[in-house]
Amino acid sequence: MRLGSLLARGNAAAGKSDGAATFLMGTDAGARAMFVTDAGRLTLGMKADLVALDLSRLRGTYLDQDTDLLGAVIARGLGSDVLMTVVDGVERYRRGRLADLRRNQAAELAAKAAAASRSVGEDGSFAAAEIAEALRSHYVRLAQ
Repeated sequence: MRLGSLLARGNAAAGKSDGAATFLMGTDAGARAMFVTDAGRLTLGMKADLVALDLSRLRGTYLDQDTDLLGAVIARGLGSDVLMTVVDGVERYRRGRLADLRRNQAAELAAKAAAASRSVGEDGSFAAAEIAEALRSHYVRLAQ
């Protein structure tokens, strides 16, 4: 999300990017862009991935009262601010300890997730062609 927010700053056509727009990009809009239909929102029946953060470092004296807190979290948040993570409704991490996972299991799961993210899957070719056509027509309209 931080990278998306930084990239939007350099694009005058994108307009002003606030924390809510950036968060939407990384949640609901991001899921829809990847054709994922069961994630991206906190709704009954959806997969739930949550992060609890310690905001005390962000709320220090350098954070103005009228500052967008979500934007500050995206711009200034660190991994050390994470108190707890929940993945697909299951608590996985709390205050420095992995829940129900040994460290080697976490490494195995990370390797499997990385491999899966590189796999195109059954619908990958169709999705890639659909995305390529949408981008092509978008850029043709921009060039006119």
